[in-house]
Amino acid sequence: MKMKIKPRKWVKASILAAGVIGIFGAANYETYDNEAIASENKKTDAAKRDFINDHIVKKEKLPAALYPKISPASQQVRLKPSIEDYGGSKTVYLTFDDGPDQHSMKLLKILDHYHAKATFFLLEPNIKKHQNIVREMQKRGHTLGLHGVSHNAHLIYRSKETVIAEMKQDQKTLRAVTGVTTHLIRTPYGSSPYMKPAYMKAVQQNGFKLWDWSIDSEDWQCKNGQYVSNVERQLKQHNFKTIPNVILMHEKPSTYQYLPKLLSYLQQNGYKFESIKDDMVPYHFKAKMQAKS
Repeated sequence: MKMKIKPRKWVKASILAAGVIGIFGAANYETYDNEAIASENKKTDAAKRDFINDHIVKKEKLPAALYPKISPASQQVRLKPSIEDYGGSKTVYLTFDDGPDQHSMKLLKILDHYHAKATFFLLEPNIKKHQNIVREMQKRGHTLGLHGVSHNAHLIYRSKETVIAEMKQDQKTLRAVTGVTTHLIRTPYGSSPYMKPAYMKAVQQNGFKLWDWSIDSEDWQCKNGQYVSNVERQLKQHNFKTIPNVILMHEKPSTYQYLPKLLSYLQQNGYKFESIKDDMVPYHFKAKMQAKS
């Protein structure tokens, strides 16, 4: 038998429920940390790794990239940029997601030691928590980008509006902390499988430039430095003419621990370090895949 709730009790129950949801919703943003990211990664990255292995590492069915207009004045569209547009095959773009965290100063010191510039795709709650570190990233000449707010696929990918809302909130907070207005973004877990065509269109219409990666270090799951050999292997196989060497890493202690080994390898093999610039043609996946449960 279904219980009937009297109108007054129903109203009280609704108000109480809304309050609870509001409290926990706020907590989701304010108490967010990188442990939550690691947990969510375990649920989604298997499909992403399969995609990278099939389309990038094995070089089968290479996905084309979506390239927005790079010359608004002439309305020209560059369909197949040369690798030289990305600094040549010996240029690498080190990118770090999910930060900053309390250990990020160690990362910055390592990058300084190797005279390496990087691009940081930052989460809004972590920007708030570590404002001095964000300003230090800017001071040292690194590029700052956006990674959203929740890092929760169920929240950010509800609609194209939620994607844009998270990026704009992240953008606003970064601007308040640094004075920098960036349009560079990386959506959580990359543009596949969640970024539908309508979402991609909304991103471009709002002036954002979405970057994926061509080399997945898988550092989020490597605790013994295996991610370094992952990068080395993919670089040796990554000889495409139009795709830049964009390396995906994350701001986490185990990544910092073995980063000198990776940077030494890159220097010894003639690679130079550059950070992504706002006027560059962004690289991201066009092919879509079905999310795995």
